[in-house]
Amino acid sequence: MIEQAGSPSGISPSAPERDFDDLVYDSIVTALKHILGDSGSTATIYHLKLKKDKFYPDLFHENLTGIFHAGAESIEKVILTELFRSLNSESKIREGYDFQRNIGLALKIHASLR
Repeated sequence: MIEQAGSPSGISPSAPERDFDDLVYDSIVTALKHILGDSGSTATIYHLKLKKDKFYPDLFHENLTGIFHAGAESIEKVILTELFRSLNSESKIREGYDFQRNIGLALKIHASLR
């Protein structure tokens, strides 16, 4: 997890205190590093033009699919698992899942924690 500058003793704030887009970004980076390693995740983040300040699920899904084709779904599931873990919520990803719908569910969970 990326530490927030200026936090006491370098401790990252908990999920309810963090911006949702920041949580998604960190979940994507963590998942990609787990799957692709440091250099692979860095290259992928560059080609996705991923920014920390605003996350657009539809655009992310489209760009990830453009790079990884059928493999994008597996990567998205790892990202969602990491995101739900960061929210201290159990991930319940099922067959026929929809990435954007799961991001919406995570957003609702995040809002309920605030």
